[in-house]
Amino acid sequence: MPYCKEQKNIVERDARSDQAGQLIYNLIFYTFTTAWGYHILKDTDYMPWAIGGTGDIANWSKDFPYQKHTPGLKQYFLFTMGHHVGTLVSHFFTSRRNDFFEMGLHHMVTLYLFGGSFLFNFE
Repeated sequence: MPYCKEQKNIVERDARSDQAGQLIYNLIFYTFTTAWGYHILKDTDYMPWAIGGTGDIANWSKDFPYQKHTPGLKQYFLFTMGHHVGTLVSHFFTSRRNDFFEMGLHHMVTLYLFGGSFLFNFE
């Protein structure tokens, strides 16, 4: 809070400080999960060389629907899905902004896609 530009209006200062904290958390979370996901997928036979892998994208559906998954992929999937469940829950308990319904829809569609990929064994 002492570094916030707005110092006179306490309510605005608190809102800006809260938003800055959320943005810093998101930066750390997404940096960590990107590095973790790359570490899990880099040696798979379906991550293409163009994005740092050693495989070919044509192998992504090999042995569908009974693919053998990379160790740690399920934990990564559940961890990132848990983050999105948390954002959906916190969305309904924070102050409403102009894009409340759009962001609510975004969170629900994200969880729908996570659930569908889990059910179809794409995790």
